[in-house]
Amino acid sequence: EFSGEVVAVGREAHGDWKVGDRVTAQPFIGCGACPECAAGRAYRCTDVTMRAEPELPGAYAEYTRVGADATLRLPEAVGFAEGALVEPIAVGLNAAGKARLGPGDRVVITGFLLSVEGPWGWRWPCGAGSSAPGTSR
Repeated sequence: EFSGEVVAVGREAHGDWKVGDRVTAQPFIGCGACPECAAGRAYRCTDVTMRAEPELPGAYAEYTRVGADATLRLPEAVGFAEGALVEPIAVGLNAAGKARLGPGDRVVITGFLLSVEGPWGWRWPCGAGSSAPGTSR
């Protein structure tokens, strides 16, 4: 989960990317040639490169490389901190959609608590039996 500013654009990059664009990106780069990549599912690519592998530095590096097809431009109103939450929020929304959750449904949320503060801190109140933002129990 990260966001940042484009500092260089590869000559084979697809799209209208410019130095200075504010972006966030998915944590992988697909080969761009296989049927899964062509269908927009680079996460299923058999030759995918995942972030934090030796070929693709993670977001703590000073610079990292992102795939043009897996990159999203951030609107001016969205800051870098919020931009870094795009991918985890998308994962949660996708899971909720697959589970067919609706207003008032009860859920159990489990997982590793990274900290009691920050974007994942709401897990602790849920586990302790109190409400997380947007929930009733």
